[in-house]
Amino acid sequence: MFVCFGSANATILNFDDLESLSGDDNQLFHTYTKDGYTLSADLYSPADGTVYSPEDFLVHTISCCDYQGSAAIEAQGAGTTTTLKRTDGGTFNLNSMDLSSVTLDYWGTPPALEYAFIGTLLGGGTISQTFTVDHGFQTANFTGFTNVTQVQWGRYLLNAPQIDNINVSTVPLPASFWLMGTGLLGLVRAKERNRKTA
Repeated sequence: MFVCFGSANATILNFDDLESLSGDDNQLFHTYTKDGYTLSADLYSPADGTVYSPEDFLVHTISCCDYQGSAAIEAQGAGTTTTLKRTDGGTFNLNSMDLSSVTLDYWGTPPALEYAFIGTLLGGGTISQTFTVDHGFQTANFTGFTNVTQVQWGRYLLNAPQIDNINVSTVPLPASFWLMGTGLLGLVRAKERNRKTA
């Protein structure tokens, strides 16, 4: 029997802590870590899939670039892939994310574009889901992105999704795992008691 303790703990990753950034100082980081999750932006080699060069995130704040009511981030560089992982390498569920399309020069209204999200599953294989993203935040609800080790999405040549409010949850360990650990601990203690009496 495979039983889980409780339910997964949901976390909302927002970028409100970056709200105080201003002007050109907004483009300043390759990775962003918060609440046990890490986002990174990289350009991958089309030849072998290795990281070709690290890229940066742009922070959209009230003082810069297509601000839509709260701080948000966007990967810079044409063809950049954004990766979301748990910092400790564990699995997680991706539940939802707020998305908005953004033009590279921030002039005019960007067109609606499709963005593909690909999750790597713990047992092997991938799951994907595509969203048509318009200008102005919309919540994208993910289906089947459970027990993933990472989720990746890309940037088109002139347009990238601005992201905020990433809803993720950790995957709880099964009760059988805890029972097995308790049983092993009991065996070790029993063995120690037998040694002392012998």
